[in-house]
Amino acid sequence: MKNISLNRAGAKVVLWFLILAMLGFTATRTLHFLIQTFPPDQQYVAYLALAAFDVGVLGWLYYATNSAEGTGQRVVAYGMIFVCAAGVVVTTIADMLMVSAENGVTNKLPPDVATAALWAVMIVIALNFFAGILVHLLDPKHQKHMVVENAKDKIHNAVHEAIGQRAGEMAPRIAERVAAYWEEQTVQEMLGHIPLAKGVVPPASSPVAQLPSAPQSPAALPAIGHSPVTQPPPATGPNTTPLGSSTPGATLPPLPQKGGSGQGKPTYTAYPAGGS
Repeated sequence: MKNISLNRAGAKVVLWFLILAMLGFTATRTLHFLIQTFPPDQQYVAYLALAAFDVGVLGWLYYATNSAEGTGQRVVAYGMIFVCAAGVVVTTIADMLMVSAENGVTNKLPPDVATAALWAVMIVIALNFFAGILVHLLDPKHQKHMVVENAKDKIHNAVHEAIGQRAGEMAPRIAERVAAYWEEQTVQEMLGHIPLAKGVVPPASSPVAQLPSAPQSPAALPAIGHSPVTQPPPATGPNTTPLGSSTPGATLPPLPQKGGSGQGKPTYTAYPAGGS
């Protein structure tokens, strides 16, 4: 059993050593090919492009075997392993043919080979970019979030439809009240300052009837600060009669004379009632 375990471990070590050695070789060829697509002052950018080729093979392999969740992520991850590997193969072959032709090992290279390899490089880089975004969109957590948001959208749409329906029912009632208020304001503005004809009484609903009435005349108002004047009760007796009476023989109350007597008592004079 120990020998079998050691053999399996040794086989994996040898396999990974082979893979890494080949990746080192292909990475050199890929980098040499990519450098030729940049101007001399930007050739360092070619190192970043290795992420879509040799480094991309290892990266997508690690992601597919350890982090991919759901069918969508696994399909994208395993598919990108082969896309990156295809890009490595294309760049390696194209670079070897170009350098061999320059060194005279092979005949002159047709120009279509370099053009095809360049198009393959651009496609592989573009696919890596879109695949990186796609695996995040296919994350089960994000998909659950999208399902929840879609459910909320349905609720919001139902609310909007209900509000629109309710607004259609409310609009005539509100419009009627606004129109009535506008009518009252317009009548008040146009007719409120016109005096009524003599003897015409405005209806209770008329704006003119609702205007404040004119103040009463001072004669109709009670005296301010004084109590109402009351007449004293008429005097009774044999020799008295109410004022204004024309009964014969009646006399008025005596009036005091000026001066009086020497004893300090007033002198009274009687006047016939009704006489001059």
